[in-house]
Amino acid sequence: MHLDTPGPSRTAPSRNRGPWRAYFHDHPKLKINNSIAMATGKAKVYCKRCFNAHTAAAQLEDAHEVQVGRRVTVRSVETIEEHLWAIRDTNPQSSIGWLRAASGTLKNHLRTCLHQPQEVRNEYAQESPRRRQQSTPPPLPPTLATPFNPAFNFDPSSSLSSLSGPSHQYSDARRHFFALDPSSFGSPPPGSLSPSPSLAPSDSISRTGSHTRSSHARSLSLGYKKSGASKPVSRVGSTNFDLSQWSDARQASFERAVARLTASAGFSLSWVDNIEWLNLLEEFIPAAKSPSRKVLTKCLIPALISELRAEAKANVKGKNATVQADGWTGENHHHLIAFMITVGGKLHTVKVHDASTERKTTENLLRVLEEVVEEIERDWEATVIAVVTDASGESRKARRLYGKKYPWIIVLDCYAHQINLIVGDYFKSNKDVLAYTDLATELIAWLRSKTLLLGLIRQSQIATHGRTLAIIRAVLTRWTAHYLAFNRLLELRDTLLSVIYADEARPEAHRMVIIGDRKTKIKSRAMIAIVKNPLFWHAILRMTRHLRPLAIAANIVQAAFCRVDQVLLTFGFLTMQYRAMTDEDDASGVKAILESIEKRWAKADQEVFIAAVILNPIFQSAPFAPLSSFNNAGIHTLLEHLWIRVFRSVPPVEFYQQLKDYLAKSGMFANLESQCQIENNIAQREGRTINPMNVFDSFCFPDRPWPALIQLASRILSISANSASCERLFSAFGNTLTKLRNRLGVGTLTALTELKMHIRDEHVRKQSKDRVKRQFTARNSSTTAPSAMPAEQCPSIAITPVATAAAEQPPLASREEGSFESGLNDDGATEPNAEQSSPGNDFRSIASSHSMMVDLDDRDNHPVRDPDTIGHQIPISELFDFSRTHWVDTYSHVAERSFDEELALYELLDLDADGEEDADIGVDDSMEDVLIG
Repeated sequence: MHLDTPGPSRTAPSRNRGPWRAYFHDHPKLKINNSIAMATGKAKVYCKRCFNAHTAAAQLEDAHEVQVGRRVTVRSVETIEEHLWAIRDTNPQSSIGWLRAASGTLKNHLRTCLHQPQEVRNEYAQESPRRRQQSTPPPLPPTLATPFNPAFNFDPSSSLSSLSGPSHQYSDARRHFFALDPSSFGSPPPGSLSPSPSLAPSDSISRTGSHTRSSHARSLSLGYKKSGASKPVSRVGSTNFDLSQWSDARQASFERAVARLTASAGFSLSWVDNIEWLNLLEEFIPAAKSPSRKVLTKCLIPALISELRAEAKANVKGKNATVQADGWTGENHHHLIAFMITVGGKLHTVKVHDASTERKTTENLLRVLEEVVEEIERDWEATVIAVVTDASGESRKARRLYGKKYPWIIVLDCYAHQINLIVGDYFKSNKDVLAYTDLATELIAWLRSKTLLLGLIRQSQIATHGRTLAIIRAVLTRWTAHYLAFNRLLELRDTLLSVIYADEARPEAHRMVIIGDRKTKIKSRAMIAIVKNPLFWHAILRMTRHLRPLAIAANIVQAAFCRVDQVLLTFGFLTMQYRAMTDEDDASGVKAILESIEKRWAKADQEVFIAAVILNPIFQSAPFAPLSSFNNAGIHTLLEHLWIRVFRSVPPVEFYQQLKDYLAKSGMFANLESQCQIENNIAQREGRTINPMNVFDSFCFPDRPWPALIQLASRILSISANSASCERLFSAFGNTLTKLRNRLGVGTLTALTELKMHIRDEHVRKQSKDRVKRQFTARNSSTTAPSAMPAEQCPSIAITPVATAAAEQPPLASREEGSFESGLNDDGATEPNAEQSSPGNDFRSIASSHSMMVDLDDRDNHPVRDPDTIGHQIPISELFDFSRTHWVDTYSHVAERSFDEELALYELLDLDADGEEDADIGVDDSMEDVLIG
């Protein structure tokens, strides 16, 4: 009965009925002319909206009575409906129930019914001048009856207290229903449930007073579909939504928004046919029509991609482009090769090639690469200036062959990958440290599960430092996230020891750290032993000291756009940092890192990198040692040969004078230093890295060609030195193509992912990152505070043995499996196990992966291109002048700021509440992309 639309029918009224009858249900037995459906010559009717509200109220009260033990089960919807129709048959004075279908009675009800929309009440109020002066209640959204869901949990402390009145005071026909005021959801009930007996059947039920239902009832009212019904309930008539405002253009915008949401959130394509989504639309946007899956995949997403492609091609036309290429194999065992371009710091997907049926040979990859470059220059009308691929055997060989065939195109390794290879070399030389990182991961998980202990830690920090530092965990899938978590643990060492020793000084009955059942106490003692173990802290301190420079470097080189000059300066920065580590304990790790840096640099096209630093007006030749290759004559020769190589022509005459002025900061470039300072100030204010091309723009003229030297600088400084964007693309592929969703075609998969990445870039440009950060800060401000303590100020570590069994405790990897099984935390919940982390995301797995990549990379140590101008390769240790610190200070300032921002980000992502398990809790990948971008 309640499934009928609670409003006027779209069909014309019958010959003997006025239009007001469309707002009322007929008695169920009126169709068979049963006398019980009549009252003194008129049919019995029930206001549709009141009927729905009273049914919902009855369901809610039934559920509450089941919970408090007054009722065994809830009544079915059919039973409640029969009861509603019978109320006034047994009690004519009841304030709720059917009405006699006299026109005056029905119009009178419509004038005052709080469940009717305002426009309905106004319409029938105008028919009665006597009522025109009466105050009209505010418009209220309608309700919809819903069958009780047995799985729904009711809170006895909620605003259901009005439903728990003593049932013995009222007859069963009168005690289940009340006037429902939907505008007061969540507010305390003003009175008891008992209906007023003073109203005649012709009066509106809404005049009995305002009662409430809790938000639980509101949840019950969504999405009801009667058994056997072919479509969900229509709520077009049950909302204040103005249908006249919904146009074809509005519908088209809505469909585009659905397509964007599908891609951005990674929803299954079939979600648009989900019954809950359709019910939500009918409840809140009744005029909107959800696109089908077919429309979504065949029309909407392709149309959006076509628009994006057209816009991208217009933006890159006539500009320099770096091609990025990388391969990936998905859950469906298809091998895909992605080709993207970076233009002006922005990324665009050109093609995803399905190579599943092709042999993975150098020749095939070279052929596809040539086809893609030809397509970019023909269809996109961009100039390809560089190609970057990963370091696999086929990719490197194909890239080297391509560079020989097309020498004017710069070919590079992915230097984000190269930094990870240096990390892999470090762990290969220092495998023992991984046992301590396992312990650190387990300790972090245990600490974060102990609400009482976290409270003691916060109290101690406030008393000692006046601020709190959160215990953070690695949320994102980067090794730098683990490094930051370990570094934060070091910062909290003294606090942890202080809390533990203070707790041990208490009488045993009042201790708050080692509590709970037997298993929980065993786990707590083991974790406390780790905290007291000086060898553990010494190992973690040494590891974080070694990894910190690499973490800073990774943050620079893994950016979506990284210039080649930044890569070389990063190598110089790393070498300087590790040369300063002279302790005996550092020897093996430092040696492995320095050798790895030199190995990565030896494979590079060194002349391009050196020229890029010289063409950066912030640095010029200042970082380099005073070698003959870097005097004015050597620089002239280097840049002249580079011009001939990339432009395939002799430099114009003015090039030499411009270069002379540039190096001397005179003539045309007399104001170079002041322009560099201006760009530095602007970059600091905007929180970004310095862009050397912004400096060069100051020396150009409107509507005139760039000076020759600036053309060369633009060509070299526009090269992107990593294929990190392909990695992000594959990450999005992996989030889209899963074991439960592995039948997507390459076209649909690419379209979804490309749209997702475009939306991500939109949010980055629109500064959504700041808005998201504010949202995360609001959630987590009470427990986190950004760290201002530099790594060098970590608590001092005394190697004095501590009287504890932990000193001889074996590493986690050598313990008996299952020795620390799950126990109970402070609140009786199951304790997390550090080993529950998802495979491949723990620090040991990441380190092992990087070490394996080193073995693969070492199979080919040939340089991409032999130096033909300088004449020989120059090691990093000889290339830089480490006695001059100005360039290091300039570089490290930007790098440290970026690194601090990443630390603040991980604190923001530290979202799960105290005492919750850490295992397998991640961040929406779109949110991660926006925050990192």
